[in-house]
Amino acid sequence: MTGGSRERRRPVAIWGAYGGMNLGDEAILVSMVGLMRRHDLEPNVVITQSRPEPATVAAYARLGLSTVTFRDALALLRTARRCDLICGGGQLLDDRGGLGFPVGFTGALLLLNRVLGGRPTILGIGAEPITRRASKWMVKLLYSLAGSAMVRDRPSAAALSAAGYRMERVQVGGDVVLTLEVATEALAGSKRLLIVPNKDAQRAGGLEGAFETLARSARSAGWSVTVMAHDRRNEYDAGEVARLEKVLEDDSIEYLVPASLEEGLAAYRSSDVVASARMHPLILALLHNVRPLAIPVVPKVDTLVEDMKLLSVAPGASGDEMLAELDAAAAWDGAGAAQIIDERRAAIDRFVAASFNRERNPAEGGA
Repeated sequence: MTGGSRERRRPVAIWGAYGGMNLGDEAILVSMVGLMRRHDLEPNVVITQSRPEPATVAAYARLGLSTVTFRDALALLRTARRCDLICGGGQLLDDRGGLGFPVGFTGALLLLNRVLGGRPTILGIGAEPITRRASKWMVKLLYSLAGSAMVRDRPSAAALSAAGYRMERVQVGGDVVLTLEVATEALAGSKRLLIVPNKDAQRAGGLEGAFETLARSARSAGWSVTVMAHDRRNEYDAGEVARLEKVLEDDSIEYLVPASLEEGLAAYRSSDVVASARMHPLILALLHNVRPLAIPVVPKVDTLVEDMKLLSVAPGASGDEMLAELDAAAAWDGAGAAQIIDERRAAIDRFVAASFNRERNPAEGGA
């Protein structure tokens, strides 16, 4: 190990859309911690926008992470001074919600960490095209303070470039959830369907009929059906699960809002097919050796379907069409997707090894 490498071994603070409410973001965090430790790094802080529930704080503590929020300015300052920052949770380039989260929060952390001697890194983020001039200005000046950046897919790289980020320092690797170590079970062929609906009018509205049709059609064909929330907030997926329970009026269907990531992952392990319009449920299905059926209505799912050669069904498909695709998904071998997952895991590992083991360059990362 070089002298520069030894200097680089500071504790790591991880920032993203964490806080226990979205299973995809929580899976990213668990994956990130495992990934860092496999590279002999020391992740010991998770930074959240606001204070999570006590159960979530306890779960983070079991991962070896203390929780620091933007509301605790002194703790945030200490963290930025002693740690290197990783911006690596979910959709960290997106100005649909305004100039605060995520662009404003992320930019402020990158600036604070850099000014206090840290060397921040952008790792595996998703990005959507942004339209506000102020957002583009912040990305160009503040995101570029990161020494290096890896995004999860090609559309994210294009969005980062369009916002003014220096593309010679960007790599397309993969979503960090692809590195999650999970327990898998052999498929039993018992026709167990897990539907993971989503309710997010900003990105994918008008899906209610698709989930209703799929659930009814699957039950009529003898599938056991579980409907599970991926985002535990009532204004998002938990509310959609409650609505489906009301309109479907079928006591044979299980409706689940998992209290933790572990409970959610258990639902994947006990399924044969996972159907969702969300990206992370499809990835988690692949990792658990469960067959995914995509309902592609957003660009990141379109990209995943194209790259992994996933089977998909249109949201307006009839019940018979959905059943045909469901049966096809159950028989899908997934060999090509497994190879791509291995390739992306290797790309993520190479990025982490290169980004965290090279010697410091004081001039690196300027806008």
